[in-house]
Amino acid sequence: MEVKMKVLWITNMPTIYRVYFFNELGRYCDLTVIFERYSATGIDNKWTDDLAENFKFKFLKTRPIGREGSFSIDILRIRLSEYDKIIISSYSSPTEMLLLLKLKFLRKDYFLEVDGGIIKKENIIMKGIKTFFISGANAYFSTSDNTSKYLCYYGAKKELIFKYNFTSLFQKDILNQPIDKEEKNLIKAELGIKNKYVILSVGQFIYRKGFDILLNAYKELNNDILVYLIGGIETEEYKSIIKKYNMQNIRFLPNIPKHELEKYYLIADLFVLPTREDIWGLVINEAMAKGLPIITTDNCVAGLELIENGKNGFIVSVNDQDDLLEKTKYILDNKLIRENMKKESLNKIKNYSLEKMAYQHFCYFKEL
Repeated sequence: MEVKMKVLWITNMPTIYRVYFFNELGRYCDLTVIFERYSATGIDNKWTDDLAENFKFKFLKTRPIGREGSFSIDILRIRLSEYDKIIISSYSSPTEMLLLLKLKFLRKDYFLEVDGGIIKKENIIMKGIKTFFISGANAYFSTSDNTSKYLCYYGAKKELIFKYNFTSLFQKDILNQPIDKEEKNLIKAELGIKNKYVILSVGQFIYRKGFDILLNAYKELNNDILVYLIGGIETEEYKSIIKKYNMQNIRFLPNIPKHELEKYYLIADLFVLPTREDIWGLVINEAMAKGLPIITTDNCVAGLELIENGKNGFIVSVNDQDDLLEKTKYILDNKLIRENMKKESLNKIKNYSLEKMAYQHFCYFKEL
């Protein structure tokens, strides 16, 4: 019987899409995952041990730092010699920085995985610290060309960077073709939607996501166009903008279960993420998987990797309300272009599945 490769993966917490990924990866190797903490501050991940179907796991005794970080000396007690491959995926957490120091001191091989990265203006000291902790890995797993540039900026060697298809979706979550008009109308009727067009945006109702930009851009949209913002409770700022312009076509929904959210993806005609910054943006994957044209910004790494201007959507500049409105009208006013964009989104996203992502990693492990 073939002995499976022993892999150690260290990460900050068990977000559900990562747990699904670990279960897929565990089909190919003997996988152990070290979690620093159960969830981010203010978020309940509702972890139960039976979620780990194909991997072993351990939670460290940690002191939480910030929203997602932690500090734990328990990380130094892990017997690294038991594993064939070691992957660090939260390099900015103090706990994993401590482990990186140990790995560097022992000259132990390890890989660094990142979901995304955006180069920012910073002082020379901060850049030096980042460069120290990012450089020196034996290989890097990167989600995009922009992420790879980010890694190189902080000392990674280009020839050691390997791209993978980052996602939160199973293959079964990705449509083979856009739904037909009849099915779409049935779902719209179920949801009580009579408007001709639906624009969808999903995310936390925080400044970084840029929903204020969207609201200001759409102040003069025709009422045949209904805009759904899903992911929180309407803020006072949003209420003020809507009242100022007497907007009648904006709807807010809190976080809703996946099966309910899927209905809104299916009936939408356009997905918009007006983010000021997203180191990835998994809602882009979700929207494309349902065959939607996408408009997002030049500071959304998922958009930069997955959207081809004019082909399956558009990239607009951050804060550019005029261009956002122009591109929105262009897509909604041109049925043939919109239908082609739907097909192009599905064609682009079809290989972005958790199954594919896990197999890519396993192939890299064997190669390295």
